[in-house]
Amino acid sequence: MRYLFLLLLVSFNTHAGLLDYLLNGELLTNGSLGSDICSSSLQINQSEGFSIQGVATGAVVDGTLKLQASNDNTHPNNIVNWVDIVGASIAISGPGVQMFNVNPAMYKYVRACFVWASGTGAITINYNLKVVK
Repeated sequence: MRYLFLLLLVSFNTHAGLLDYLLNGELLTNGSLGSDICSSSLQINQSEGFSIQGVATGAVVDGTLKLQASNDNTHPNNIVNWVDIVGASIAISGPGVQMFNVNPAMYKYVRACFVWASGTGAITINYNLKVVK
């Protein structure tokens, strides 16, 4: 008898009897850093943790990358009430890569926002999310 096992970023947590899996992707691609800009929202309920990475390009860009959260009970595209996450902001001065790692997260949605100070450039926002079912 043959058995086929396929592992695609999926694991079984034997201690809790839960299935864990990872999701990743982009929330914003080459967003213009000539003014304030926010990524699309990421629904994170039932997640164990997540990371968000900002990749800024442009030699003269200056501003702050921060995370915001919401518990609005609505569709991800209709969120109105965003709150800055305390301690989740990083100054950006020039091109570079910044990372937020959050565990645990007890809110429903998260997004990344760039608060412009001066200069121009672009930013891509990537995420990685560990979901527990």
